[in-house]
Amino acid sequence: MNREVLESQWPQIREILSEKFSNLTDEDIRQINGRYDQLVAKLQQKYGYSREEAEERIRSWNFDRFAGAKGQVIRDDKGQVMREDRARKVDDNAYRAEDNSSMLKWLLGLGLPLLLLGLYFLSTANSPEVTPASRGTSQEIVAESPADRVISSGLRDAFNSQPNFASQMRNIQITTNNGVVTLSGTVPSREVRDNLVNTAQSYNGVRQVIDRLTIR
Repeated sequence: MNREVLESQWPQIREILSEKFSNLTDEDIRQINGRYDQLVAKLQQKYGYSREEAEERIRSWNFDRFAGAKGQVIRDDKGQVMREDRARKVDDNAYRAEDNSSMLKWLLGLGLPLLLLGLYFLSTANSPEVTPASRGTSQEIVAESPADRVISSGLRDAFNSQPNFASQMRNIQITTNNGVVTLSGTVPSREVRDNLVNTAQSYNGVRQVIDRLTIR
């Protein structure tokens, strides 16, 4: 098979023959011209090998590596003949590129959920805090302006100053938004509710009172 490959693939083998057998000159290679017996003779002449040693050297180099499964030489994507080490390097680069692609896909698969999770916690941390209403009502406290806080605080003081209301204040919530007061929570009777609403309506700065008090 070495003889056949040498003769059929000589143009490709000739290009790197001198790298394997450095004692061969360009003239020696020209004289060999793809002939197996001539190559054996040149190796005997240049290296002092016996014929058996020369043939063994040729077999150890393995000319068959220049042939593919169907006797085709290894070529690159431009159709140029590649040396075996270069072909191996191309294969290694292709494998490395595929491996890098798999790693990138893995990182994207892991990193994207982590990124979304981080954005969720960031948005949650930056969201304005909402204080829940007193138990028994779904009303939530909105952000009050300084003037609104003065009204809410003043109304709570006014309610606490009345003996009939003071014991009920732990169940009542007062919120103010642009002068509109919302009363929410639970009271024991309609009389208490009406008194709270009337007191709030008469308080300075209050424009409107929203009654969300529940009688229990």
